Amino acid sequence: MGDLTPTDVLSWPKPNYVDPESRREIILAAEIPLTVVMTVFMGARMYSRWHLKALGVDDWTMFLCWMMGTAICIVNCYSTLWGTGLHVWDNKPEWIPTSGRLALATQMLFGPCVGLTKFSICLTYLRIFPSQGNRYFCYAAMAWLITWTIAIFFTFLFQCLPISDNWDLLKFTNRNCINQKAFFIAAAATNSFTDIAVYLWPARFLWNIQLPKSQRLGLVVSFSLGCIVCVAGICRIWYLKIYFGSSDVSWEGAIVYVITTIETNVGIICGCITGIKPILSKLFPRLFGSTQSKGSSDRTKSYGKRSFPFQSLPEDSVNLKPETGNSGGITVRQDIELTRYTPTSAGGDERSEPASTGRSGSEEWIFDPRGRPAGAAGAMKV
Repeated sequence: MGDLTPTDVLSWPKPNYVDPESRREIILAAEIPLTVVMTVFMGARMYSRWHLKALGVDDWTMFLCWMMGTAICIVNCYSTLWGTGLHVWDNKPEWIPTSGRLALATQMLFGPCVGLTKFSICLTYLRIFPSQGNRYFCYAAMAWLITWTIAIFFTFLFQCLPISDNWDLLKFTNRNCINQKAFFIAAAATNSFTDIAVYLWPARFLWNIQLPKSQRLGLVVSFSLGCIVCVAGICRIWYLKIYFGSSDVSWEGAIVYVITTIETNVGIICGCITGIKPILSKLFPRLFGSTQSKGSSDRTKSYGKRSFPFQSLPEDSVNLKPETGNSGGITVRQDIELTRYTPTSAGGDERSEPASTGRSGSEEWIFDPRGRPAGAAGAMKV
């Protein structure tokens, strides 16, 4: 925000405490529905993973992020009772310290919330993508995210010394604060960079999975909805410049709150989508369902240059076997399980093999809702 000067205060119009112009409704209309949607997705993820007996560290980490995202919503909505969304001259002087404390609380919750959300997503990538390149990326990203989160949290906390200088806006001299504009924009820019890297990382792998195009699209959409988060982050960088160029902090701060909530809540929603795949398969079977076909065993589906017959298998399961040769195929079970198998011998029984070998691109990827480790069954956890 721009530093207030006595000249700014003297130029303010007469306060309107009766019927002031307000952006409070914008905050409430954005924050509450987004938090409800986030809660629904979080609940669906935890239920789905619990039902499949596959709750993991990534699920509990995302649950912690949900708690922080909900706290951000509560703090932002509560701050509307203390002048947020009003023009600064329509704020009662006694409201300013409380409003400033609430703003600091939002800032301190933001860093851990977005950082741990992406940390949880990287943990999920480690469980479902077996390639060595993916492991290198995830370990590097998680190290960066932990470092970034700790640094951002404490810099937000001690951006002004004493801390009370954060909300003592009418202290025209001797405010001992860092260059807040540079810090806020730098924090937003580095956060947006990791958004792009983490949320879009799996798209290049998923597009090569040997599934019908509609289901491949569903997987790519599931993992790439983080583009919304990336756009929100870029918008926040742009609007921070407006915020710091204005002395009307409570009015411009309302939009910053809204963009912050979109960035945090949508990030959590995107992180939960992969954990509720079985539920999405029931609601949107064309995009997220299995490759099951109820036709006869001689029906075939072409994947690239090879053709695979659909065999008669139990419900929610299809076995894609090559017509000839000994090069193996893919098994798809329970909507999101992909297992590569290779015949032990010509005409012999098939066996599954781990997906960590071979090319890191298409049929090697495995999605198993029950969370079985790679091995005899050749399945990886989700």
